[in-house]
Amino acid sequence: MNRKVMTLLFLLLSNSCFKEEKPFQEAKIFSEANIEEGKKLTIAYGCMNCHKIPRLVGNPESIGPSLKNFKSRKFIAGKIENNPKNLIKWLKSPHDVEEKTTMPTFDISTKHARDIAKFLYSL
Repeated sequence: MNRKVMTLLFLLLSNSCFKEEKPFQEAKIFSEANIEEGKKLTIAYGCMNCHKIPRLVGNPESIGPSLKNFKSRKFIAGKIENNPKNLIKWLKSPHDVEEKTTMPTFDISTKHARDIAKFLYSL
C-alpha cells in the first residue's frame, strides 16, 4: 500500500474508533446526576410555571414549550443540538444560546443543571 492510502485508512479508522457516541457521552455527564434531585430542583426553580412537564403539577402560562418527550427533540431553543452538554449549557445560561429567549437566567450550579437535565431526559 502506498503512503497516501495508509494515511487515509488510519484517519478513517481513528475517527471511528475514538468518536464519542451519544449514549457514552450521556453516561459520562450523568454519572453523578440524580433524577429525583432533578425533579425537586425543577419544582424549586418553578419550571412548571412556564412549561407543561409530565409527572409535575403546575400552572403553565404556555410561555415555554411542553417538555414531554424532551430527549427525543433534535434541538434546544431551535438553535443547538439536543445533547446533555448543550442542555446543561442552556440551563445555566440560556441567553448565551438564544439572545431573545424568554427563558430566565438562574444562578444554577453545574451539579443542579446536570440533575435537572437527567430528569428532563427521563420524561
